[in-house]
Amino acid sequence: MDSGQTKRDPVLVARNLKKTYVSGEVRTRALRDVNFTIYEGEFVVILGPSGSGKSTLMNLIGGMDSITEGELFYKDQDIHKFNRRELTRYRRNVVGFVFQFYNLLPSLNCYENVKLSAELVRKPLPVEEVLEKVGLGERHRHFPSQLSGGEQQRVAVARAIVKVPELLLCDEPTGALDTDTSQQILELLQRINKEYRKTVIVISHDDTILQYADRCLTIRDGVLSEEGVG
Repeated sequence: MDSGQTKRDPVLVARNLKKTYVSGEVRTRALRDVNFTIYEGEFVVILGPSGSGKSTLMNLIGGMDSITEGELFYKDQDIHKFNRRELTRYRRNVVGFVFQFYNLLPSLNCYENVKLSAELVRKPLPVEEVLEKVGLGERHRHFPSQLSGGEQQRVAVARAIVKVPELLLCDEPTGALDTDTSQQILELLQRINKEYRKTVIVISHDDTILQYADRCLTIRDGVLSEEGVG
């Protein structure tokens, strides 16, 4: 992270974060004393192999799972002290999700899939503007079955950013795509990061993604460390 970025305000802070899953007498430690600070407007990659704990961490950041010990702050608010209503508001207004397998509704066209997300918030971006931004302005009436994998992922990105979220969380967003299409999606995420000044967090097992990132957090066996990029 360059000197300009260090002057930005923290948007996410984790302190001694732990996550343990319990099944009968079996205890699985998914995260072990994780500490990090992510700043507003950064593009951060969380890199790790399957089973390393990166998806668990993403779920905690997204408010989709609860921590076992420690603290996780969004700005000055401890996410995991939110009540149910506050947690719903956080997921709806603060976080935009992009998943590996798109999760589009097959019975809705591009426009309708994005509009459904826009209706969750008070001040969304215009749907047409967002579809133009992701390169689908002329295909907004097409259904998911009429789109390539890369185009479906573009709809998923549009669905996330139309809400104007503070955090864009991307879980293996290129995992189901070929190399050329993956590059296009990553360039799109980078452009959104710069143009909309949103914090983008991508989890992946693929280190080729690092060329797009400001910083890399590496996770192995639930232990997080920071590595340089570039």
